[in-house]
Amino acid sequence: MSDMITLPPLPALARERYDAATAGALDALDCSAIRQRVDAFGHADRPQESYLTGWMAFNPLVIIRNYQDKRGTSSGVVLSVGDAYRFSVQTITPRIPKLLLWATLRSKPKTLPLVALQDLAAGDRRLVPYRAVRDTTLREQMTGWWAEINDYLGIACWQHSHGYPQWQALENSLSCDAVSRLHQWLQRDPQTLEHDGDYAGRWYDGLFIATRAASESNPWPSLLLSWKSPQRQASYLIGWLAGEADKPTLALALRPDAEMPFFTLNRFDAEHLQRLAALNALATQHAAA
Repeated sequence: MSDMITLPPLPALARERYDAATAGALDALDCSAIRQRVDAFGHADRPQESYLTGWMAFNPLVIIRNYQDKRGTSSGVVLSVGDAYRFSVQTITPRIPKLLLWATLRSKPKTLPLVALQDLAAGDRRLVPYRAVRDTTLREQMTGWWAEINDYLGIACWQHSHGYPQWQALENSLSCDAVSRLHQWLQRDPQTLEHDGDYAGRWYDGLFIATRAASESNPWPSLLLSWKSPQRQASYLIGWLAGEADKPTLALALRPDAEMPFFTLNRFDAEHLQRLAALNALATQHAAA
């Protein structure tokens, strides 16, 4: 296998509404600030329970709206940091019997903010509130994660309000014909192809370029781009699904590590879309060399 890939520096992505510098202190967050972030992508008036998953580097960030269980209703963001921690910033409205509400002269339960951590590596799934965390290093990590979440949301908000230009650029530059040409280029090389599931290809300067040809069961070709770092071997998948009138619609996915499944990338996962575009350009350059 070739050495690790080195990408040229990618341009900084624009942000709006939120960023790391203005994230605010975790112990000063109120429900309004949390709810604004949950509603950043619209549909604020919908009462239905909903989930939206984005990818901060290789960690999933789930934006939760109106999750309900026997304890009450919650909305917020939950970041899973590998298999080690789950960091959540949520509003919680407890489910309180009406009789108890009447006794306290309230018409509805009070909604409260909750910033908490679960130590998954220790097998402890209890939610430990930020104020109860005594480890200074861990508190600093939580503050850092919150700053990164705000950077991610700021980039996503900018993409959303500007019509997702990063996604649109990929829709314009990626095509079934281009993937088919890469497939033909790989097939012409006399070297033995390496396989990754249904995909066959080779390593070129730290980039694994592999394709799957169109077939009766998969009417459009798809492209797998993998690279490695000291921590992982990650992959992007470029393909198409049937859209309106069975026309191909671009579908992109991330595999955070070699042994993991693929996860759908959203239109606002701009940093991944930017890196994917750069890797695809490298693959095209190798094919043209």
